[in-house]
Amino acid sequence: MAEVVYVPDGNNEVLKSAIWDAWGSQCWWCGEPIKFRHTQIDHLLPKAPKHSARAAELVAELGLDEDFNVHDPRNLGPICGACNQEKSTTDYTRTDRILSKLRKAGRFRSKVIRHVERFHSDNDLAAAMLRAKLADVDSEEDREVLREHGPGLLRALAYVTDGQLDYVSFRHVEVGQWEPRTVVVALAPPAQRVLTVLEEVCAVEIEAALAEPLRAVEAKLVADAKGGFEGWRGSVGQIYPGDTEFDRLDLQVGTIRMARSGSLFEFEFLGEFEGDLTADLQRDDVNGELQGTTGGAFLTGTFRLDFDWDSADDTDLRLVDVDVYLGTNHFWID
Repeated sequence: MAEVVYVPDGNNEVLKSAIWDAWGSQCWWCGEPIKFRHTQIDHLLPKAPKHSARAAELVAELGLDEDFNVHDPRNLGPICGACNQEKSTTDYTRTDRILSKLRKAGRFRSKVIRHVERFHSDNDLAAAMLRAKLADVDSEEDREVLREHGPGLLRALAYVTDGQLDYVSFRHVEVGQWEPRTVVVALAPPAQRVLTVLEEVCAVEIEAALAEPLRAVEAKLVADAKGGFEGWRGSVGQIYPGDTEFDRLDLQVGTIRMARSGSLFEFEFLGEFEGDLTADLQRDDVNGELQGTTGGAFLTGTFRLDFDWDSADDTDLRLVDVDVYLGTNHFWID
C-alpha cells in the first residue's frame, strides 16, 4: 500500500472521502455541515515548500517533528469554499486554534488511512459509494433517483451492517449573549432517538429549549476568562478586566441522553466549545497607578446542560443545571 498523502495536482477524491467521513462531514474551520461534492481538502498548515522559512517557523512554533509532512492526513481537513478563501488570509503568528485542530486531525489520521486502504481493497463497492457521494443533489434527476432507490439502499445497508450504520443529522440553534451566533447540533442515531422523544412526547422544540442555556454557557465562559485575567501571574501588576467579548466562539452539541423514572424524564445535553476572545484591561504600573491595555484568550472545553420534564404535570421543560469545563486555555496580555 502506498503512503497515504495528499498529491498536489493529483486525484485526491478517495482521500477527500476519507477526510470528510472522519470529520463528520463538517468544515473544520467553521464547523458547519458541508456537502461532499462541495468539499475541498485544506492544509491546516499552509502548503509552503517543506524547507521554506515560513514552514520552518511554523514547525518551531507548534513543536512539530522536523520531518513533518504538510501533505500527511494529520495536517488535512475538509473545508468549504468560503472558509478556504477566508483562511488563506489568516495570520498564523497566533497558532492556538491551528494547534487545537492539528491535534484533532492527528486523532483522525489512522481512521483516514484505514478508509483509503479499504477503498483500494474493496474497490467495486467503495467506488460505488464514492460516486454516490459525488452525486449532484441539486439536480432534480438525481434527487428523483435517490427518492426511488434510496430507501431500498438504506434497508440493504442496515441489513448487512446489523443496523449499526453511524450517520449524523444536523440542526441549528441561533443564540448569542452579545451578538447572534449559530450553534451546530450534530447528532448520531442514539441522540436522534432521544431528540424524537423530546420533540414528539414532550412537545419541545430543541431550538427554543437550547437558546437560553447556550447563552448561559457563553456568559459563564466570559466570567471564567475574566477570572483568568484577574489571576494572571507575570511581570505585570494586578489585572482588572473590563469589557470582554468573544471574537469567535464555536459551540457544538453532540450528544443527548435520557433517563426516565415514572413520569419524570431527565435529559442531558453534552457539547464542546472553542473560542478566541479579547478584553479591555487595566493593570497596576510601577507607580501603583492604573494603566490601560488589552488582552486575549483561547479557550476550549466541554459543557453539559441538564433538563427535566414531568409528564404528570402541565409544565414546560425545565433547565436544572449548566456546567462548563475548561480544557485548554491560553491567556496573553498586549
